[in-house]
Amino acid sequence: VIRAYDPNVAANYSFKVNTFTEAVNGADALLILNPLQKSFDPMPFITSMASSPVIIDTRNIVRKNELPQDAIYWKI
Repeated sequence: VIRAYDPNVAANYSFKVNTFTEAVNGADALLILNPLQKSFDPMPFITSMASSPVIIDTRNIVRKNELPQDAIYWKI
């Protein structure tokens, strides 16, 4: 299942959800492509992801040292 959240995209797609929380809840992977707002912090949401989450961070906003031990992290 693919879920996406981006408040900057006006079009509705079958995989688009209304909140970031809805997008990451139980997710196996998180791809961060743009900041949602200047002070956005994804760290509190990562705990609601599935075990061994895969996180791909293109904005350098994830604090790797605070991730769960079983997380797979790539900074691009």
